[in-house]
Amino acid sequence: RRRCVVALARTALRSRAPALTTRGADAVADATANANAVVGQQRPRGRSTDARASLDAPDAPDAARDAPARASYDDSSFPKHMRRRAFVSRMRERVKVNDFEGARAELARLVETHGAPGRAALNVTVHAAAKARDPDAAMLIVESMLRENIAPDVSTHVGVMTAFARSGRRREAFEWLKMYLYGVREDGDGVADGREAMEKYDLTHVIGDMIDGDRRRVSRRGLTIMLFTTVMNAAAMAGDRAMVQEIENMMFEFNIPPGADVLHIMLKLERVAGTSASVEEVWNRLPKKARKLKSHQERVVSHAILGRRNQTHAIESRAMALAALKEMYERIGHRRSDEEFEKLAGNNFWGSKHARWTGQRGAEEFNKKLQSDEDIVRVGAKETRMATNTVLDTFALIGDIDTVNECFIRMENDLGVNADARTFNAVLRAEYKHEKLTNKSIDLNRALKRLNEILDEMDDREIAPDRHTFTTLLLANAEQGYMIGVAEVLKIMQERDVQLDLTMYNILLSACANAGDLEAALNARASMVNSGVAPGPDTFVPLFMACTKQAAEFDLNDDTDSFADEEALGPLLPLTRSVLDDMELDMLANNVEHNVASYTALIKARGALGQTHVVLELLTQPPEGLELDDVALGVGIMALAKREPTKAIALANTLASDKNVGKPWLLNCVLIAYGYLGQIKAAYERVQDFIDNGGTPNVATYNMLFRAAAQSGGFTEYAPLVMSDMSRRGLAPDAVTRKYLTTVFATASVYDRDMAEELLKQMPGGFNSAHARSDASAHGTFEDMDDDIFIAGASYNFDDNLNDIDDDDDDDADIIP
Repeated sequence: RRRCVVALARTALRSRAPALTTRGADAVADATANANAVVGQQRPRGRSTDARASLDAPDAPDAARDAPARASYDDSSFPKHMRRRAFVSRMRERVKVNDFEGARAELARLVETHGAPGRAALNVTVHAAAKARDPDAAMLIVESMLRENIAPDVSTHVGVMTAFARSGRRREAFEWLKMYLYGVREDGDGVADGREAMEKYDLTHVIGDMIDGDRRRVSRRGLTIMLFTTVMNAAAMAGDRAMVQEIENMMFEFNIPPGADVLHIMLKLERVAGTSASVEEVWNRLPKKARKLKSHQERVVSHAILGRRNQTHAIESRAMALAALKEMYERIGHRRSDEEFEKLAGNNFWGSKHARWTGQRGAEEFNKKLQSDEDIVRVGAKETRMATNTVLDTFALIGDIDTVNECFIRMENDLGVNADARTFNAVLRAEYKHEKLTNKSIDLNRALKRLNEILDEMDDREIAPDRHTFTTLLLANAEQGYMIGVAEVLKIMQERDVQLDLTMYNILLSACANAGDLEAALNARASMVNSGVAPGPDTFVPLFMACTKQAAEFDLNDDTDSFADEEALGPLLPLTRSVLDDMELDMLANNVEHNVASYTALIKARGALGQTHVVLELLTQPPEGLELDDVALGVGIMALAKREPTKAIALANTLASDKNVGKPWLLNCVLIAYGYLGQIKAAYERVQDFIDNGGTPNVATYNMLFRAAAQSGGFTEYAPLVMSDMSRRGLAPDAVTRKYLTTVFATASVYDRDMAEELLKQMPGGFNSAHARSDASAHGTFEDMDDDIFIAGASYNFDDNLNDIDDDDDDDADIIP
């Protein structure tokens, strides 16, 4: 490499004026710098620490983005092979910053100048396709290489497998690896289409041969660890333990020793498919010398992510994440005090390392004679920031402000690693969660003020906020349906030129749905289309919820046959149904497949609009591959129970013969149908049969019996039996029980009212007639409360990009899980 730089410098000198003028000196400097850039692109993975430190610097992305501009120089005096390498180098720089159009333009200029692109340039295009998650494009490039009699090398194969892996087609990447190692199998076990597809790209006849006559490249057609780790990493991220173990066996078969990258992948596998205990088991397999900073980072990340799961070991995982983070900090090192360094400098025996920093930073300081702390703190900065931010995100989800602040301060003060946008986002999220868990609601004015304080702090540090910086406050306003607050957040984002992404559009749609503003939701969806943001299934959940909320305006509580005379409702009902039809067509037009949450919201909307025949069809004919959960089935049965209770009972009987026979949620939904039919006796007997068959009723089961008794006119007879059964089974009445009894007390006949008063006196808190009447007027009729279950839109939870139907605000939320 040094000889190459010297030769380039001499060439530049010969082509300029004999006298080394200022302009000539600048040309030599430019030629030398560009030669370094070109040669640097050809370096193997073990590049110098100076180069790695420069990439770890905070301004590295900007430097990479500006690199193509710096590479635009006059290379007419360079040798031909060096000019080709310069083109390839510029292509790599373009791909590095996702400038695929720029890379394509450089390739076109290369072809125009040199005729054929060559293997190196084509390999760059393969890796560009891999980065774009387009394996089909990568395969087309391989075909063009074979047509031009250019033998693919290891880099080509790695690029193809990376394209398959990044697009989620890990099985095809694995088959490609096996083809590379073993050739096409005689039984025709191929990539996707069997033997024919594999034979099309059978490269066993070119691996090891020189069909292009370039024997200098024969060493590159060997086996490298990246061939294996590319596919192994994809399998680990998918939790495919069997594939990971098979690839590990193949490595031993071909004498490829596992290194730090394999340990890193094994930790990823345990993060996805294991526990914190299995993470530590993998960690303890290798000696300390094999534990690189990247592996330390993955160990911390694995524990932190496992600590987010709703499991009994989550607390233990979070504690292990903090312990692993502390160990990682010690491995990276801290700056010694003046007294410690003076004592260390007094050791004059041979080989003593006189470094101001401990750990890995101290080793780098001593070995590379680093003098500036600014250079030293770059060692491990990237790994520190990644691991710490992941831990902050985990503790932010549980509202642990103290731990978040402690890790934030220690990262900056002890290790000298500055916070980034993700760090500040975690602080905002932790404060949001803490306030929500403590006060059950968010003070939106205080939250807006706090956001502005964080933005000012980020501005002082010259840190640009991202979309997630605004997500927390946007979500808080969306949960309360406060559209003015949503508009304020969007205005701040617009002023800072921050664009909405899919998640933020989903939150915006949720705000419209919670506010009951269907028109605003449709406008937000139109804006989403104009912005070019592709929707997902979660996009349509709040849209369906908005239609459900719209149905609440129809005043359909007078009787159970409210939809019998639809003309009396005016044009709003058919218009809303038409809008819902358009939403389903929108899903089809965008090739969006339902998930359980979107399908449940659709069932609820159809039921709220009185389309029970559609609800029955949705329940009995779900999309292929979609298995309805308890929430979807429960919502559907309740929709049928209000309009066509007989069909609801029949459908429940069908489900009861399957795996749901012992689940109380199905029984509770059936009891609602019996209530609308006025059949308290049948409902009570249904509960007894459920118990006789080994089922265990819950409090909601007996609440539904109270409700059915009141609706059937048999409250005085059956209410004491229901209360007695609850006591015998050790079930305490809850707030819903009191709500139903106070409704009976305020609205029923004299005898039922007396019985309700007697039962209320037996409950904790006693009975107050004035309070009971006040509470009953607030609750309304049983049909009103049913609308709370059936029509009211469920709030949508976007925390950590996990979207679930949340019925916590419904009166009978415990009817279904």
